[in-house]
Amino acid sequence: MAAKSSDSVDFIVVGAGTAGCLLAYRLAQALKTPSVLLLEAGPDNSAGTLRIPQERYTAVATNGINYGYESTPQEAVDGRVIPYPRGKGLGGSSNINFMAYIESPRVDYNRWAELVGDEAFGWKQTKERFKRIENLHDETAPEWKKYVDWKPENHGHGGPIDVSHPKQREKDVWHVMEAAEEAGYPINKDYNSGCIMGFSVAGNSSDNSFRTTSASGTLTRKPDNLEVRVNAPVTRVLFDKDKTAIGVQLADGSDVRASKEILLCGGSIDTPKLLLLSGIGPAQELAPLGINTVHDLPGVGKELKDHYGTYVLSQMDGELSDRAQFEKSTADKRPPRDDWLEDTTEYYTGHYNSLAWGFLRDEEILKTKEFAALDSSQQEFLRKPEVPLYELALALQCLLSFVFVMNSQSSGSVTLRSSDPRDAPLIHLGYCEHPYDRMVLVRAVREAMKFSTTSKLGRMWQKYVSAPKSDREEDILAHIRQTCMPVFHASGSVVMGRPDDAAACVDTDFRVYGTKRLRVADLSVCPLMLNGHTQAGAYQIGETAAEKIIAEYNLEQHRKADSSMMVKSRI
Repeated sequence: MAAKSSDSVDFIVVGAGTAGCLLAYRLAQALKTPSVLLLEAGPDNSAGTLRIPQERYTAVATNGINYGYESTPQEAVDGRVIPYPRGKGLGGSSNINFMAYIESPRVDYNRWAELVGDEAFGWKQTKERFKRIENLHDETAPEWKKYVDWKPENHGHGGPIDVSHPKQREKDVWHVMEAAEEAGYPINKDYNSGCIMGFSVAGNSSDNSFRTTSASGTLTRKPDNLEVRVNAPVTRVLFDKDKTAIGVQLADGSDVRASKEILLCGGSIDTPKLLLLSGIGPAQELAPLGINTVHDLPGVGKELKDHYGTYVLSQMDGELSDRAQFEKSTADKRPPRDDWLEDTTEYYTGHYNSLAWGFLRDEEILKTKEFAALDSSQQEFLRKPEVPLYELALALQCLLSFVFVMNSQSSGSVTLRSSDPRDAPLIHLGYCEHPYDRMVLVRAVREAMKFSTTSKLGRMWQKYVSAPKSDREEDILAHIRQTCMPVFHASGSVVMGRPDDAAACVDTDFRVYGTKRLRVADLSVCPLMLNGHTQAGAYQIGETAAEKIIAEYNLEQHRKADSSMMVKSRI
């Protein structure tokens, strides 16, 4: 039975984002049916119009579902203040992301297990969780099997999160894949098999007609023992005298108590913010703000990581893409969006649904002085042939080549602006502060420029619209400083680690060091920057935390396939 505001529930999950919804859902699914309360600061977000897959280019600008954060001025990129959107409301950032679904390679998860000393985070166990999470819809047309061939044994087919390869793809992606082949890049037909190296056609977190969010995948069929409250921002965690978390305080002054655990799932920006407001963090930062230190935990808010980089925009001839022709042909007709609102199937079918990316290496990077200056363990990891050093993603009718550094050595931080929970945190991104990152980006941009103007793409290339003045290092660096942008894959800031690691904030059961009955389960716990894109990684963190908590409290894991349960509502 759903708990009232004055009741004590078993578990409180704070944050209904990518990890939080899945964690709450899995806990409530346990056979012993614990009472679970999921608290979300933002709105309901259940309107189907927020889930049109082809609007992924504009979802981030939708009013009301984005916190609209900004960084502090970033000295290494010309002092620029960089927008840093974070999803608000049920589904969190899964409402506004680009829908790319990458599990990250096995080498990442095996390193995670090694760093923290727990095989539960290794690839073998993690891959089984990914299969439980995923519900694959692969409708790849026969001609596209040349570039897309997802083997059923590598994927899940009954999980709560829909992942799809649609029937129709845009021809610009075909041209990019042909050009990659011609240029000698490896082609990866199933990048979620444990290896992401090479060029691939992206799969999407959607069921073709609808964007999949963590909320749509779980809360539309939630069990009765899971209560969800929206517009309920949490301002601090409540503790008793022995640092045991006993509840949370809401912005309206009320509080809710939990008999078992408080689970924070606010993401890499808002989770450290809430911990700091609650007195968990570096004492020297809390005291000047008048916040009583419950536990001095120096690592809270530190080691913030992201994939970041720049772009090269080229004007191409009409052969590359038919989007311009499509938009012109529909300009004087009923808007395609209106068709979708009527039957939810035909909106821009075959348009705005595709992306090609390459996760690549440049072995010359390993011979540079910047690489030689890294510590030996980092060098050993980056030498592995399964580890990408940068990403090159390409799409749109004008060729937009995004270049992002993988395994960034730069890091940032999240600190408090004041003790007022309504104030946005101070976000320092640290982009381009490390010489290794700058070197990788320079080399990757140079490769992107070469790829755009040679092979098959070169035969369609006309001119640069936004690019470095030349391929010289100083010109590329100037372009990077002026255009450097995030991929919004914020990770770290409350990192997992061994008890003797001074930077560690949580243990391998997600428990916050120095406290009791308080855990963190979102991308902030990542002890390394996962390669690829991070949406799937956030889901697996929620799944892993649920698995560990269910086992610890002997709640008995539910193993019935999700697809056989209640049919998910769409609007």
